[in-house]
Amino acid sequence: MHRKRFELALERLDASHWTRFEQLASAFLARDFPNIRTVASPGGDGGRDAELYSPDDEPTVVLQYSVTPNWKPKIKGTAKRVSTNLPNARELIYVTNQVIGAKADELRREIRREYKLSLDIRDRSYFLDRYASDGHLEAVAAQLSSEVVDPYLEGKEIIERKAQALSEGESRAALVFLEMQWEDDTRDKGLTRLAFEALVRTVLRGTTAEKRMSKAAVHAAICSHLPGQAEAFVVGETDKALARLTKKFIRLFPNEEYCLTHEETERIKSRLAETEARDNALNTAIAEVLTQVFTDTELHQNPCANLARQSVEQFLFQRGELFVAALDRGQLDRLSYDLVKDISKEAWRAAGLARNEALEAKLSEAVEKILTAPAGAISDYLKNLGDAYTLFAFLKQTPDVQSAVQKMFSHGEIWLDTSMVLPLIAEDLVEEEQRQFRHLIAVARDTGLKLKITDGVLEEVEAHTHRASVCANSRPGEWRSSIPYLLAYYVSMGRGVQGFSTWLQKIRGNVQPTQDIADFLQQFFGIERQDIAQDANKLEERYRLAIKEAWANVHLDRRLRGGDDIDPNLALRLAEHDTENYAGVLQRRKQEGASALGFTSWWLTLDHMAFGINRRVAERLGGRPIPSPAMSADFLTNYLAFGPLRNKASRSSVKVLPVAFDASITELTPDLIEIAKRTREQSVDQEEYVIRRRVRDALDMARRRTGRITERGLRTPDEGRR
Repeated sequence: MHRKRFELALERLDASHWTRFEQLASAFLARDFPNIRTVASPGGDGGRDAELYSPDDEPTVVLQYSVTPNWKPKIKGTAKRVSTNLPNARELIYVTNQVIGAKADELRREIRREYKLSLDIRDRSYFLDRYASDGHLEAVAAQLSSEVVDPYLEGKEIIERKAQALSEGESRAALVFLEMQWEDDTRDKGLTRLAFEALVRTVLRGTTAEKRMSKAAVHAAICSHLPGQAEAFVVGETDKALARLTKKFIRLFPNEEYCLTHEETERIKSRLAETEARDNALNTAIAEVLTQVFTDTELHQNPCANLARQSVEQFLFQRGELFVAALDRGQLDRLSYDLVKDISKEAWRAAGLARNEALEAKLSEAVEKILTAPAGAISDYLKNLGDAYTLFAFLKQTPDVQSAVQKMFSHGEIWLDTSMVLPLIAEDLVEEEQRQFRHLIAVARDTGLKLKITDGVLEEVEAHTHRASVCANSRPGEWRSSIPYLLAYYVSMGRGVQGFSTWLQKIRGNVQPTQDIADFLQQFFGIERQDIAQDANKLEERYRLAIKEAWANVHLDRRLRGGDDIDPNLALRLAEHDTENYAGVLQRRKQEGASALGFTSWWLTLDHMAFGINRRVAERLGGRPIPSPAMSADFLTNYLAFGPLRNKASRSSVKVLPVAFDASITELTPDLIEIAKRTREQSVDQEEYVIRRRVRDALDMARRRTGRITERGLRTPDEGRR
């Protein structure tokens, strides 16, 4: 029996299952206490969730079974009664299905001090660690699972609680099975094959040898999942999936009737139990994030947990739809995080809640945090869920998923923008599991994609690091411009400003800083330095000039909005670098003659303005917009998961790819820098990790007081390049 299935059965036990839990606990304890007997009746204890046992006539050891989640007052009450009624007792063994662990350490000391009893707690882990060691115990555990959890796993409720972005029950079931199939199958299996095998399992769920399903009914059920698609293709792929699954996973009866094998039914139950456990972990993680954003009163008065879960899944679904739509149109668009705000606002108002911009902004903030910095326990599950939504979006667009993704390039080169390079450098300051951009670049490199950078981008990175160093070493009141991205990131991690220049020495020296940066990027990320100016200059002049004009306007507008002094020469220089990348990639594509998404040259950027340059050029010159050379980090993540190179990346490496990217940091001002400095000075006698935590907390409090997160927004690398 699968561990997760037994674990879910234990989790779902309540007072109505007390007798079943008593039988389970007695079987597990029989080895240690062969003479267990009942010494109290359920009615005598005021309820059916606990009873007292004694292993002999003059008990020194007393056992209590309980399924109540309120275990602390239950243990205290029992200890008090035992000390009064059984004065010879020296040990109280509390047996429960709850998870307690180290949370009872203080309670143990209290029970020993007040009642002279040794408290031994045998919680959920006690059962999970032992059931597989003995055939009898495994049979008892299986019996409990069969009675308590199997009806839930076989019913509709477990499906209805999932796939919150979808409205119909059958669509939700399909999404659940797509997620499980996506995780279980090898990466070299074709996507069309994977999808239809998942759909077949979806429609055959609940079938048995006595309750079979005809082939015609299977066809009809799967066609209902894919309305508007070519019926002949759907039926043909369904028949192929049935043929592949028959014998090992499916039984075929005369008259072309099918059912899942018993072994497959049991496997699916175990996988659903595992999915349920991960789903519960996600809900717990969401609740923890919400407590960091909302007050207790706000959480009590509003259904924040449900709204956050709905918003997270709606984002994943819409992101999948945008990716599929991009393939269909042959045009990539940036995935805007305004989408999170719009989705959160819609969820709030759809729940019938009164309009409240402050609370809607808090919900959006919480959802962004869940998506961009998920706890390790839920990161894999969110990633799989997002991929399942994308696969579902593919099926809605075209059931021939494999043919759709074959339109994308199967080899190529990616030129990195400054806005991508700065986060790669900044992530030196965080732990390995938090390095989302470094993970992306590593997987891209593993698949054989060539990573490149121009001299212009290197010049920008060098200028940025120099500017950040000057800012870090300036005296209070001297620096009147915006805080450079790398320094802001450094301080946001709780580090002291005085250490910034020393840390920067890991990236560059003072003699040949540009070459140092190029060497750093090549050694750690395999990013090659290459000139693209000659290609850019070959692009038709009117296009090149229109592109340059568009970029110059972008940089002038950006600095005007940011309040920085406007230097037309600087804006022109940045525009030249962007034009070099943009036009150079366009020219290199002309030699390929491929379809829009089959091009092998791309420009990877976080600058959201890059995705509208082609439209600005079209407005300036007339005609239809040319396919943009810009690619977002989110698109690259989906490409690595679904594109032709998906089988070249290991499952473990793809799993570490982020659910959603966020290179932004809350904008820092000189005032906030001073708050960080004062906090460090006031915490000088603490450990470094404590100081960093206090600095981060102080900055968060200051931001909330001024409303910077909701009013002024976030600073991203493209806004602090120079």
